[in-house]
Amino acid sequence: MFGNSHESMKIRFEHIVFILFLLSMAGHGTAQENAAYVRTQEELLARDPDDTGALERLMFHHLHKADYRKAIDYGERLLDIGYARQDYHRSVLYAHIGLGQAYTMLGDSAAYNHLGQARINAENARNDSALCSVYNVLRIQRAGTVCLQPGQRPLLGPALLLPGAGRGATQPV
Repeated sequence: MFGNSHESMKIRFEHIVFILFLLSMAGHGTAQENAAYVRTQEELLARDPDDTGALERLMFHHLHKADYRKAIDYGERLLDIGYARQDYHRSVLYAHIGLGQAYTMLGDSAAYNHLGQARINAENARNDSALCSVYNVLRIQRAGTVCLQPGQRPLLGPALLLPGAGRGATQPV
């Protein structure tokens, strides 16, 4: 009986690893596929400059491609439109996450404000997935695993007050 359970867990683990591998490969298309993707999203923006879906997709695409300045440009536009529309649980939330990630990778302290706002919005929206994204970026900051310009120092995240923890109870991220 133990052998079957152990074997079953091993098979599930192997499937999970394979699925994670496939997911990590998503978005790693050819240069032509990436250019076509960007062109399609930019065409959507040409028709509707306030298309928050296209802005979000372009922001995360450029983050994935390590083009942090472009990601910031799209993220700022998404943030402005999100606030104007009072779309706090989608546009504002994901703009803050993307901007926090981009500024983290550039070693810019503006990341803290964006990640703090994203954390608050994710908690209010009860969006666990978004909250995990925020905490993952904070862990990257804490580890100092960022792409820095020459002469820049890595950001190190502070300890956070965790939800449900008593006053003064902190835990490192």
